[in-house]
Amino acid sequence: MKKTTRKTANGARAAIHRGLALVLYMLLAADAAALLLMTILASAGVGGVWEGAPIAAVLAALGIALSIAVVAFNPKKNFYSIGFYALHFGIILFLLGSFIYSQSGVMTHTSPPNVESITPVMEYQMMQNGASDRAISTLKGYYNRVKKSDGSEDITDLGFNFRIISFETELYEDGAPKHYEATVEFLNTDGSTDQKALTVNHPIYRNGWKIYLMDVGANSAYGFQEVRLMLKSDPAEPLSNAGIILTVTGTFLMCFIRPRSKSAAKANKKEKLSSANKGGEAI
Repeated sequence: MKKTTRKTANGARAAIHRGLALVLYMLLAADAAALLLMTILASAGVGGVWEGAPIAAVLAALGIALSIAVVAFNPKKNFYSIGFYALHFGIILFLLGSFIYSQSGVMTHTSPPNVESITPVMEYQMMQNGASDRAISTLKGYYNRVKKSDGSEDITDLGFNFRIISFETELYEDGAPKHYEATVEFLNTDGSTDQKALTVNHPIYRNGWKIYLMDVGANSAYGFQEVRLMLKSDPAEPLSNAGIILTVTGTFLMCFIRPRSKSAAKANKKEKLSSANKGGEAI
């Protein structure tokens, strides 16, 4: 009776898993078709394809699909199954972080002048061409508002004041650039200032923003140097990073640590018992 009940329960569980697997495959197929269609529309110049509701729907479907995968392919409960769960939940967290960034994150580029490169001669030339003292002072002053990179007229308030006070370029023997370094000066609310060195691939963190040094731009019409920066605000960065760590950890556990089969475990147990019995007989 117990065997029959257990067999019926196992059969029902297997049927549920097959149904979930079918739903999973359908979701993945729909997502693949949606991504293909969105790519075609974006290539055709249709705007807003990768923003708002479309990308939210795709990410939500992927999250649901991965959640179903955890249940549908219910792995055996052992130490190595940690990798399975870590991998799938890591992907879900990363997708969630990506969705939050797509809705509330900001990435923009700006090219403030290198104050050190604005010489008195350049200031005189600008004044000769109609620039006021205030305009020149603003050019050399601190920035706390930049335009977004999406082409809109919206202005993003950074929540801090900064300017580039110097820029250095180290060259190879053939004249190719080897190292860029900008000195960023921040104006604090109490009137004090502090300076940070900014180099390529080593951003500065400030008030929830990352400031990246991209390149040094061509000199302006008056000859002073402009520095290309990228500023990025990602409120979901910790969530995305946690997802990446879980995904990498889960992949490692699943690919490089193989669980032993039950038959191998039983054989090993029998071998230990046999060795123990032989040892007892010898005594």
